[in-house]
Amino acid sequence: MVECGDTSVLVTATRSGGREGIDFLPLICDYEERLYAAGRIPGSFMRRESRPPERATLIARLIDRPMRPLFPSWLRDDLQVVATCMSLDERVPPDVLAVTGASLATLLAKIPFNGPMAAVRVGLLGDDFILNPSYREIDRSELDLVVAGTPQGVIMVEAGANQLPEQDVIEAIDFGYEAVCELIKVQQNLLKELGIEQVIPEAQTVDATLPSFLEKECSKGIGDVLKQFSLTKAERDEQLDAIKAQAAEKISGLKDDDAVKVLEKCLEVEPGQVQALTNLAAHWANEGYLERASLLNNRAIRLYLQRDPRRAAGLFAREAFAIRPIVEDAAAMYAARLDFARRVASLEWLLQRRSLIIDDPVVEVEHVHFY
Repeated sequence: MVECGDTSVLVTATRSGGREGIDFLPLICDYEERLYAAGRIPGSFMRRESRPPERATLIARLIDRPMRPLFPSWLRDDLQVVATCMSLDERVPPDVLAVTGASLATLLAKIPFNGPMAAVRVGLLGDDFILNPSYREIDRSELDLVVAGTPQGVIMVEAGANQLPEQDVIEAIDFGYEAVCELIKVQQNLLKELGIEQVIPEAQTVDATLPSFLEKECSKGIGDVLKQFSLTKAERDEQLDAIKAQAAEKISGLKDDDAVKVLEKCLEVEPGQVQALTNLAAHWANEGYLERASLLNNRAIRLYLQRDPRRAAGLFAREAFAIRPIVEDAAAMYAARLDFARRVASLEWLLQRRSLIIDDPVVEVEHVHFY
């Protein structure tokens, strides 16, 4: 709970297990605003809240922008940061409080996070900068600046001004960052008092074998092609295809036990070799090359999906329902079914039909519906 004056904002941060097959961070930042926070009752006939106003969406984006780049790039867990305005003081805007509370809630939840982070608003009345001005002061101010930063520096700036000189804006950013540093120290001291250790994200080992090889062999040629602005799109694509063909020819000339050659083989494997592909993925996983193993596993899944989507669905279903004889907990069984549904819900043909009919007699299910 973050409070300033009579404004109180409750911020929560939650984390669930990671999802396979995604290459982005599924982060949801939401801001909830209810009329009861200002002591009002909805005036509609049903006395219920209407849809969130545009202001709530903008505040949610204000939370997302400084938070998202501070999570490690390898994180694929579902994250939700929800800020709820519990009480509203008409003199204290809740948006910057929600941003600072999002950082603190994430740290308390022990989510890998390159924080702490805080945000403040800076206004300008006359020749004086004002920290966290009220609504009336914002209306009279020549500057409405929101600064968010970490101990390393400023990470996000959002501003609206009335034709101010550049030097005034720079000074306002410096003024706001000083206040941000004070809020960061408060968060660090609170973590020490509670005995909570911050989870510092550790960089994962990345197998740079293939990227380094392609950069060495293709970067110069691609750069030369892209610098030729007189080329048409068809001509440029033709030259790029020639560079790809040359790289493929060089890879084919490598030894069979070369790491680059192994990765190249996994991209050309036939559907009948999927079992060998998964075995090779398990080998690389045991050796600690998780990225390489993930590439092999994802390639096997794509092969099934491209060549025989129904058979692929049956394969995933058998994997999800194979634990039925040894699982007695209904919640665990439901989690297995949900995991199966998520793994195949991204198929384009499923999105068109919205339901799946599995013809595989091994699977003891006829229809899987997606909601």
